[in-house]
Amino acid sequence: MKIKALVSFVGAVDMNMGEVREVDDKFASSLISCGYAEAADDPQSDRGGDADENIGDNSRKRKKSAKD
Repeated sequence: MKIKALVSFVGAVDMNMGEVREVDDKFASSLISCGYAEAADDPQSDRGGDADENIGDNSRKRKKSAKD
């Protein structure tokens, strides 16, 4: 199933916000049900273009940790 990431996440599959990718149906259902992704089979969900074009500037900024 083709999905579009609504947030950036790391795990069995790593995706950036706005990235569209084909993943296993069971895994896609899990990501969709927890709100991390939406189905991208719908032409309205997939706006086309490169995934990097859909990433906002804030997604690349590193948050400061207690160690910084």
